[in-house]
Amino acid sequence: MYGPSRRFIEEPDSLHHKQLLHWRFDRTDAGVAKDSSGNGYDGTNNSATIDQPGKIKRAYSFGGSDSVDAAQAGLLSALAGSSNFAMSIWAAGNSFESYDAALSIADTGTNEAVTIFPFHNPGGMGGDDGVLVWFNNEEIIVYEGGSLPDANGVFNQYGFQSNSATDHDLIINGVIVASSTANKTIDADIDIVTAGSYDSAAEFITADLDDARIWDRNLTQAEWTRLALGQ
Repeated sequence: MYGPSRRFIEEPDSLHHKQLLHWRFDRTDAGVAKDSSGNGYDGTNNSATIDQPGKIKRAYSFGGSDSVDAAQAGLLSALAGSSNFAMSIWAAGNSFESYDAALSIADTGTNEAVTIFPFHNPGGMGGDDGVLVWFNNEEIIVYEGGSLPDANGVFNQYGFQSNSATDHDLIINGVIVASSTANKTIDADIDIVTAGSYDSAAEFITADLDDARIWDRNLTQAEWTRLALGQ
């Protein structure tokens, strides 16, 4: 759009609205995953390999014992007890198992968490690619086979959102593919947000991860579509 003097004025990006966390995994600071949300929730990089080819720009490579985590009070208090939030991450791997975590919000004391687990041909899941969403000690969504895109070395966008305590969606590449009516809210005592692991201590993923984001709201379909386009 243009102002009165015909200068171009950049319109606000709706994806920044109520965005709590944005790890682009672009920066080459080896020990820190910088937060681009403006909130200052930088993540501690626990041995992930930086500066790898990514989906958006660059990515971090997680080797099965690595993670990035954040535990800042402001981030945790904004999410604690929430029933209206969204999370998204790009992942590419060739040895996902059914409990290898891409992005997680967890209470390490009780294992109450909301976690996205993409998987690729795990023997216990029928040999299909799929995605499992764990929410407070329960698998609330298991989506596998069908039209799921290949996860073998290919970046896909995995998202999850809660619209209310009983309305939850799994999103893959911008499309809502499964939903749940389980009665769930984020645990009030969460103490960590982690990429590459369930709680920075277990369920490590072997994959390249890119562009992890968390919002204090759910997203519109148009916004999920934009994320799937790498915007």
